Amino acid sequence: MGHDDHGDNDDLDDDVGYGRPPRKYRFRKGVSGNPKGRPPTKRIQQLLESSATDEAMRAELDRMLHITENGKRKRMSVRNVVAKTVIKEAITSNTHALKLVLSYSESLDRRDGERARLARQEQDEDFKIMQKYRQARIRVWGSASGGLAEPNDPWPHPDDILLNHDQLSWRIRGPMGSKELPKYEYFRCERDAVFGQVMLGITGPGEVNEFVTRFQTLSWLTWDRLLPLRWQWWPQFDAKSSELTLHDHKLRSWTREREMEVERLRPLFTAANHEKEVRRKTERLMKPLLEQSGFRSLVEVERSLKTS
Repeated sequence: MGHDDHGDNDDLDDDVGYGRPPRKYRFRKGVSGNPKGRPPTKRIQQLLESSATDEAMRAELDRMLHITENGKRKRMSVRNVVAKTVIKEAITSNTHALKLVLSYSESLDRRDGERARLARQEQDEDFKIMQKYRQARIRVWGSASGGLAEPNDPWPHPDDILLNHDQLSWRIRGPMGSKELPKYEYFRCERDAVFGQVMLGITGPGEVNEFVTRFQTLSWLTWDRLLPLRWQWWPQFDAKSSELTLHDHKLRSWTREREMEVERLRPLFTAANHEKEVRRKTERLMKPLLEQSGFRSLVEVERSLKTS
């Protein structure tokens, strides 16, 4: 049976021909023909991959030299020395090698500039992804009993997704998911145990050791900063300290329980190699106090505390 009405069939256009495919296969207005975007060209991929030659040349061009110019001692990069030599000897000497180095240096600068541009573009795209991720986490938390209860998947809380709009950088405070919870539970126990020791030292009958108190205070604050915001004590320090120091026996019992929990969790933590991370951060924060007190490292402090 023949077709009486060709107008209802997009595949049977009378004007189909060279450069005019059937309507079904033509680009639609407002819709990209390549929604995934143009793939990186081979040239761009090569730009992104810094070669060993580029790295060696960059290091050599940036190396600083001590030279004497007009009777004065100066410190200057190899790059600047080459440029000065080319200009100085261009008229009287064969400067082919120097010009070659200068040409390579200019080419390297162009490639480095393109790498920086592409890296910035990638950073901008990552930042936009994290902005969307934070908005998604806000919706998840908002939908859990109107924001009054924790959702089934509470990590991370949107308040712990920290975005730096000026630098287009981001970081997540606390666990990314339930698998990381043991790590942060350990951090919390360490914070609690040291906090309890500080409170016992301040409220106890003996003389307060100022250095030990300051050292332990910085220590619990360091642990506290690693925790998600809703676990942190620093924003509510006065309330927490008042709550724990109402009864001395209660404080001692609570501190001992936290210390025992630390000992239980520490092997897992040490095996996961997280202890070095915290020690580096603690040592960096405490460096002024350590130097002021005549210590070079946390190890020396720990030895001193054990023998005192």
